[in-house]
Amino acid sequence: MKEGTIALCALTIILALFGSVSTAMATHYEFKPPNGGATGIWNNLNNWDPTGVPGNGDDALIPASKTCRIEDSPDAVCDFVTVYGTLIIEHRANLTIDQDSTVDGLLSIEGDGRLNIDADLTITGDGGLIQGELGSNASIQGVQSTDTLTIAGTTPGSRSTSLVVQGTLNIAVELVNDAYVVAGEGDILLGTNDKAGSSNGWWIAEANAGGTAAYQLKVEVNVTGSANWLVQGRSDANMYIDERCIDLSGDLIMTDGYIIFNADFITTGDATMESVSGSEPRIQVNKLMEIQFQSSSY
Repeated sequence: MKEGTIALCALTIILALFGSVSTAMATHYEFKPPNGGATGIWNNLNNWDPTGVPGNGDDALIPASKTCRIEDSPDAVCDFVTVYGTLIIEHRANLTIDQDSTVDGLLSIEGDGRLNIDADLTITGDGGLIQGELGSNASIQGVQSTDTLTIAGTTPGSRSTSLVVQGTLNIAVELVNDAYVVAGEGDILLGTNDKAGSSNGWWIAEANAGGTAAYQLKVEVNVTGSANWLVQGRSDANMYIDERCIDLSGDLIMTDGYIIFNADFITTGDATMESVSGSEPRIQVNKLMEIQFQSSSY
């Protein structure tokens, strides 16, 4: 048998054992609707440069001044997304990512839309928003129960240069908050999987931008870490603590509104309650709970 024949047979055996050799390459797609258009849908291959639709292994860029809409079928998927403009996940639509992504613009989730996190990854923002539509069932979920999402700002400690997650939203994925989670344009639910916060993170309940309404931050899972807690803006801005949060080190600051404790809340941080609008901040404890701070001032 000739040497070349032996090599070919060996290759044939390897392919039979391990499958075919993939030649697929990751593609960088930029959203560019035809004729300079500003808006379009994700699943239209003519809206992307190069022509095609992002998929597994690819990344997608939504430039500033462009608005991309993900419709309910088929689902959108890519390795990571960079949003400088606007990306809208419509009612019943899904976007799944599995690598670190950037939102400096707006990522909006409408209706029963869902952002799926398919790995441990970070979404970073510089003045960016991830926003659930008011009154919707929008959610952020992990594909696996162990998937963890970290949200972070480009410049830690500054809301204007960070990432803000707000609107009506169920945050069901395990979360590390190194940015801002704000119940101010809709109710926020911290549900399903545990959450943690860093010293740069904030959990906030406040009035909306026009000051005409306020919303609830509801805690249904264990929250740990050093993020701060803030209630402000209106007398009906509120937090509802329905699960034990006993490994905290952040401060609690209330300038308005109220907190209902239906579970233990223990932090080594301080508590500050100071009225700035004429209505007194209030704390309500529904049953025998342990509420503990390092120090408090009123």
